[in-house]
Amino acid sequence: MASKRFVIYSFLLFCLLWIIILMADIIFIMHGKSICPTNACKVAETYVIGGKNIFQIAGIIFLASLFILFFIYVKKNLTIFKNLLYLSILSALSFDGVLIGYLYKMQTFCVLCIAFALSLILILTLFSIYVNKKNFILFGLGIWISSFIALNLLKFDITTIKPPNLSSSVMVLVKAKNRPDYRADLFVSLHCIHCFDVLYNLAKQKTFDNIEWRIHFLGGSKGDVIRISHILKDPNLKKDPFGTIIKFILAKKIKEIEPLEEVKRKLDESRKYFVYQGFGGIPLLIVKSGWYEIKVMGDKQIGKFLLEKGLVDKWYLIQRK
Repeated sequence: MASKRFVIYSFLLFCLLWIIILMADIIFIMHGKSICPTNACKVAETYVIGGKNIFQIAGIIFLASLFILFFIYVKKNLTIFKNLLYLSILSALSFDGVLIGYLYKMQTFCVLCIAFALSLILILTLFSIYVNKKNFILFGLGIWISSFIALNLLKFDITTIKPPNLSSSVMVLVKAKNRPDYRADLFVSLHCIHCFDVLYNLAKQKTFDNIEWRIHFLGGSKGDVIRISHILKDPNLKKDPFGTIIKFILAKKIKEIEPLEEVKRKLDESRKYFVYQGFGGIPLLIVKSGWYEIKVMGDKQIGKFLLEKGLVDKWYLIQRK
């Protein structure tokens, strides 16, 4: 009897825990953040009816229904509620198998989705133990695996749904002195004073011990293309990358040269990525370390973050008249 009580409480508490997690994630998303450290949720929700927060809302409705059905079944022991629980759990496993298969097809990874999939398997196990139907675990796993495989057997052009690749718009690469613990993608414009402040501070750093910098430019005018082409052709770029960028930002006159074709392409890729992700301003810093990823917007916020992480020695606040 004690073991059955443990199964009941575990089932109900687990449903409540995930309802709280998903509600918290919705609140985070409303403030431009997410519990999930990856972008995979954002990628997937772009291609479903309902768009933003649809998975979280669906999850809350499902878990709340599961909680109520299981609670009534425990109290009343009616067959109809047991059958509804069978149907709900199997349907959820089938749906989740398709979702995880979809993310796998796009070669992206979502921590929250994987955690929820494992939680569904735990819910399946707890329910199977309670109704004393151990074979139901294998049945449920079979449906999940079948859905996952079925999605991946479908042949379609993944490039039509795959998000823009962040690596494809890198203009300037600044390697770390040692093996980097962090990778930083910095989005800037040649005409943004706040971007200039970030670049100026980075130029003041003598070396970067454990962070690799990847610079992405936003723009598209003929003047932007020519200036960036000058930056990429400059012999001092490798030795002093940030100083070289600043030099051409400050230059009043730029010699007309044949613009590099890769500059136009990368500017286009950078714009696509920025729009796709729904970013609202620059300078924007995306820092990744293992599964950890954070986005920081604004020169002062970027400076504060880099100082807190010990990635820069000092941060200067530029005074303007």
